[in-house]
Amino acid sequence: MGQREIELTKTDLLSVEDWDSTQVRVCGLRLGMSRRDANLVAGKAALQLVQYGIQYWPLPCTDAHECDVADLRRPWYAEDVSLRFDESGEISTIVIEVRPPELRGAVVPRFKGRLYQFLTGLYSEDSRLDLFGREATQQQVRGRCGDKYKDTNYVYPSRGVTITVSPVVGTHKVEVVYVSFYPPILSL
Repeated sequence: MGQREIELTKTDLLSVEDWDSTQVRVCGLRLGMSRRDANLVAGKAALQLVQYGIQYWPLPCTDAHECDVADLRRPWYAEDVSLRFDESGEISTIVIEVRPPELRGAVVPRFKGRLYQFLTGLYSEDSRLDLFGREATQQQVRGRCGDKYKDTNYVYPSRGVTITVSPVVGTHKVEVVYVSFYPPILSL
């Protein structure tokens, strides 16, 4: 198909017109990549894929449904990107977890431009709409703090992205929690 690859550590995703998740690369990792190749690519970027064993001890990513992208030197340190694998062992979803500065992992600080600002700044509905446009659907889902505080998923199926925001308990604010990339769902 010849679509341009968009490496989030080199290019601001939001400066590219008509992008979708199949173009997105995170330190070389992409949707559809095999677990074996993902481990190799991560190593070349001074990262490693880890799954967790007993007492949350980091182990090499060999068979878990979800593995975190961690710094080679600090595999236990707050990971901000995780990969979900399908039954065939290929990356089906890339999840970016938004964290406060003191808990940021090894990957998000490498991002560029407006996407980096969106992930690290204060969330606003206006900024989401300005950067991503109007969502196709909006879903209320079980929140980080249980059923009492619902998270909201803003779904962009043709781009293959969902933005999850969560209420900040005890305030009237919300914050971005996750940005998930998955294969686009094209309308027929």
